[in-house]
Amino acid sequence: MNKKLIRRAGAVLGAAALVATMSACSTKADGGSAEAGDVLTGAGISGDTITLGLLGDLTGPFAALTTEMNNGSILYWNEANAAGGVCGTYQVAFDTKDHGYNVQNSVSMYNQMTPNVLAYQALVGGSQTAAVLDQAEADHRLIVPSSATEHLAQSDVILTPAMLYNLDAELVLEYMLEQGTIAEGDTIGMVYLEGDYGESAHVGVQAFAERHDITLVDSLVKPTDSDMTSAVNNAVSQGATAFFIASVPAHTSSVATVLEAAGEDVAMAGSWPSYTASLMNNTGGQYLQDHFTAGSMATTFDLPAGEPIITAYEAEFGSTPETNQVPMGYGTAAMMHQILDRACELGDLTPEGVVAAKNDLGTLTSDGVMPDMDYTELGKSPTVEEFIIKLDSEAPGGIASREDGPYSNPAVTND
Repeated sequence: MNKKLIRRAGAVLGAAALVATMSACSTKADGGSAEAGDVLTGAGISGDTITLGLLGDLTGPFAALTTEMNNGSILYWNEANAAGGVCGTYQVAFDTKDHGYNVQNSVSMYNQMTPNVLAYQALVGGSQTAAVLDQAEADHRLIVPSSATEHLAQSDVILTPAMLYNLDAELVLEYMLEQGTIAEGDTIGMVYLEGDYGESAHVGVQAFAERHDITLVDSLVKPTDSDMTSAVNNAVSQGATAFFIASVPAHTSSVATVLEAAGEDVAMAGSWPSYTASLMNNTGGQYLQDHFTAGSMATTFDLPAGEPIITAYEAEFGSTPETNQVPMGYGTAAMMHQILDRACELGDLTPEGVVAAKNDLGTLTSDGVMPDMDYTELGKSPTVEEFIIKLDSEAPGGIASREDGPYSNPAVTND
């Protein structure tokens, strides 16, 4: 294990000095009662092991993103466990399942996993998370969804890990407007995925279009669709000077392929789940390098906060990351650690206690890996800034920041 990273992890561990002050942590696994000074525990804790859930898409359209996000969280917790774990007592382990981006699978797997997990370090998919939300609230299970919709953000059991999708779309487009890549009065094409993710981003693109007299030519697509030729040709025929993608990475690749084959010189933009660095290996890969801009809720590996993560990741997993999800998984794990340490400090590591600790902390940090996240007001985006990226085959991991840190724009707010 990288000693520099272990020392760094210790600095990220949330509420300062909790490990030192919580040496009296006990392991009452029945959760029924605890003596004075002990920590109450329940489901998801056995002996000195806390089990967190990773429920995601390991075989469907977001498989690459899910795999690397999970690995980022595993990397963080391996380091944190080596540095003493949660409140100096508990080691974190995972229960991992694959729903294949199927809503019904997510419901059945959630029901299987929940009796044995304290919280969900990740649950991939807005629709998948929404399908279990009522039960999660009844179960008091904190969930970090790989999703950022307003509906989910309204629940106190949700730790939204990013700007809401609508604000993400607005911010990326405002950046492109500021840079002169698009202009007032332009026509923009949009490809967006059916369901909570794409439709939320669509709201943001519509808001940007209204603000800047933009004509929007949009196409609603399904995860199973493969060829974006019709959507691209429709928008180009109406004079589109840019495309915004709020869909799976394969659709981003298809849009680039169609534009390149047609000899078009059209800007492309996307939301944070819409790309991976491996798209540069496909037909249209060079077009993406030349034309694509997107948001990222976590640092890229060419910035100081990302450099040690990629070094440790390559040592741990023997491969180079290809998505922005590794630092996102790492950063959300750092935030989960703060919550668990706070719950321990408050004497209640039951599922209910973990949710209460999240609400008690309000603002969570990840040492620059992600923007600070403010959870004090339900339904609001936890941040209004993010990293702006490009695909770059010369950059570490194939993704580079266009700015020196997170970007914000006064046009994009929580109001």
